Amino acid sequence: MHTMEGEFEVDGQRLSLKGMGARDHSSGQRDYAPFLGAYWAQVLFPSGRALNVTMVSRMGADLDTSYVTADSRFGYVYWGDGSPLEEVELLECQDIPRANTPPGSVLSDPLLDPGRQAFDMVIKSSRGTHRISIERFRAIASTYVPPHGEIGGTDFSKPDALQQAKTVMRATWDGETGHGMSDCVTRIKFLKQPG
Repeated sequence: MHTMEGEFEVDGQRLSLKGMGARDHSSGQRDYAPFLGAYWAQVLFPSGRALNVTMVSRMGADLDTSYVTADSRFGYVYWGDGSPLEEVELLECQDIPRANTPPGSVLSDPLLDPGRQAFDMVIKSSRGTHRISIERFRAIASTYVPPHGEIGGTDFSKPDALQQAKTVMRATWDGETGHGMSDCVTRIKFLKQPG
């Protein structure tokens, strides 16, 4: 995670940017077929503190997927004070789908679900237990079609595909407000169709 400054130019119109950014170091194709649900978030704070958390639920442990275990919850914090990056334990977060999630029970827009639009995240670090209040806004969805396809929007005709809802979010930690982004990944069969 880092700060960035620059501009975009489209059709002769310039847009200046100054703010935070993140570089995803992963590359190459991923097979989303084993996933049931996931939550990933990163947040940057004005003090320099940065937080990243990941929570993943996938089908049986017999599947060979190198980047997740059957149920993973982990994260890290960079304190912004010169101390090294620290792994943290994710104690509480929003719910994600699991094998026993009833079909059609999860709202397809996380901003319409009070438990996913705003919630508290709790992490445990060497400096204690910390509660971070999260509020998400501006969601956009895409459909991941296993093994490697991606299409815009949510395609309810593909129940074994996954919806990724990417959201911008605001976080409050010990009175400091930061901003970031998050991804919610949900198998489409768990989603409730609108209307």
